Amino acid sequence: MLTTFLSWRVLRWTIPLYLVLLLLLWGVMLMQWSGGGATRDSTGTTLGPDFMAFYTGARFVLSGQNRQLYDLAAQAAFQERLDGPRVGVSGFVNPPQWAIMVAPLGWLSYRAAFTIWTIAMLGCFVASVWLMRPFLPALASRWGTTTALALGSAPVYFAASAGQNTGLSLLLHVAILRALPRRRDVLAGLLIALGCVKPQFFLALLPLLVLARRWRAVGSALAGLAVVAALGTLVVGPASWPAWIKLTMSTLQVEQQRQIIKLFSWQPFWALLLGRGVVATTLGWLCVAFTACILAWLWLQPMPDEPLRYAVTVLGIMLISPHMPIYDLGLLVLPVLVLADRILSPQIQSSRLIHGTQALLLALYITVFFYEQVHYTHVQLVVPLIMATLIAGVLLLRPLAAPFAITRLFPSHGT
Repeated sequence: MLTTFLSWRVLRWTIPLYLVLLLLLWGVMLMQWSGGGATRDSTGTTLGPDFMAFYTGARFVLSGQNRQLYDLAAQAAFQERLDGPRVGVSGFVNPPQWAIMVAPLGWLSYRAAFTIWTIAMLGCFVASVWLMRPFLPALASRWGTTTALALGSAPVYFAASAGQNTGLSLLLHVAILRALPRRRDVLAGLLIALGCVKPQFFLALLPLLVLARRWRAVGSALAGLAVVAALGTLVVGPASWPAWIKLTMSTLQVEQQRQIIKLFSWQPFWALLLGRGVVATTLGWLCVAFTACILAWLWLQPMPDEPLRYAVTVLGIMLISPHMPIYDLGLLVLPVLVLADRILSPQIQSSRLIHGTQALLLALYITVFFYEQVHYTHVQLVVPLIMATLIAGVLLLRPLAAPFAITRLFPSHGT
């Protein structure tokens, strides 16, 4: 009965209602953005609160305040001059190269820069879904609904409203996924280096590529990171790196103490469930180690379906990440679309395990959407559990996975 209720045939009648709700939310947000002043919307809220941090970094680089790039007091003073009285500071805690990458936005007014930024990040989400099409043959007949659901998902909405760069992280992961099956390892490595503006989501790929003996990818990633480090040192100064590391560590400690309910990985999970202490910390690290071992095993084994392995890898990286806020759950677009495609595949559609996975995907989708509305601790706890269960489900599905030939994914006439 449950699997019938959760079948695609029934779900398609509820999907339009969900999309209407999302359109209403987007409409309200856009109306609020259209009003207000230079840096705030019609409700008095700062446009893209997290984008304020990126804009601060850009302005500091352009104005030659490189030595103060990771000085929270200097950042707070700049933001108060720009935005008026504020509660706290939207700290720039990304690596130095990110300040260089976003520096051109600093030439614009805050509202103009935020508008261009939002369009660019939404474009990254759209491009990500489009570039995944060769990996999703079973969803080909449902492509309109699939795209609408992916782009209308709650994390995409939260990333846009916060002014975050999750769309870029997703696009880079999709580009790496496209490069690896075609043995374009140098390109994959360079994309990993570029993605290290959020190192928690990309550095973990390097040991996995070592296990898979993809030496060219590892070498190009290391070379790219060396160039990035040299660029940051040249433009921002050698003192920027230790200052960034120090600020990042202190920020993580503060967020894990004050905003732990907004984080979605193993360490916050156990801290919320058991309270902070040695037991919770130990269990968190054990889960991190176990998840890492599973990923290592997957990359040591031959896997006929490389997109499926990469989808599980993204889930695992999210679970072990030391900082996994709700807007970065937008990375779920990649694994959820791949898993949804596989459970609709004719080869394995009849399995009960598939129906269970379908139910989990639906539960994950609904939970993430309603989390921001209720902020209940027990809702936050659901997300890591579902993600871990999906990884376990894929391990069970592995013998059933149909080979995805490179010629099938990328026809000779181009893609």
